[in-house]
Amino acid sequence: MSPWKVILATLIIFVAGLLTGAVGVARLGKPVPRPPRTDPMQPWMLRENFRMELNRRLDLTPGQSARIDTTMREGQERMREIWSLVRPEIQAEMRAVREEIRRELTPEQRRKFEQMIRERRPRPAQVEPPFRDRPPRREPPADTGR
Repeated sequence: MSPWKVILATLIIFVAGLLTGAVGVARLGKPVPRPPRTDPMQPWMLRENFRMELNRRLDLTPGQSARIDTTMREGQERMREIWSLVRPEIQAEMRAVREEIRRELTPEQRRKFEQMIRERRPRPAQVEPPFRDRPPRREPPADTGR
């Protein structure tokens, strides 16, 4: 086999790898737009996965599970009511903050800022995560008086 065929084959494989990598990065690197949240943000303790974890880890009786389900549904409903009252104020404040930020930016920065806002992903409320997701707490070392 001629050395040029080996070089050509190696070059073709290299270019194919480059193209595959570029396409993969382009596809996987773009954020997937999510629809905006329409439901109130729920603290982790009112979410379904927490209720299921309570059942699993605490070995709840059927009666306890039913009462806790009721408590969580009622809490979710109260959160919806509270959210409906404060949502307009929160949205107005967010608009005001974005407008103040825009005033500080150059036209090019403003364009990038608008793109960032369009691409942003809604984040869940920054509340304390369920205990299974938290790192274990480390006790401070005991003071030995030395």
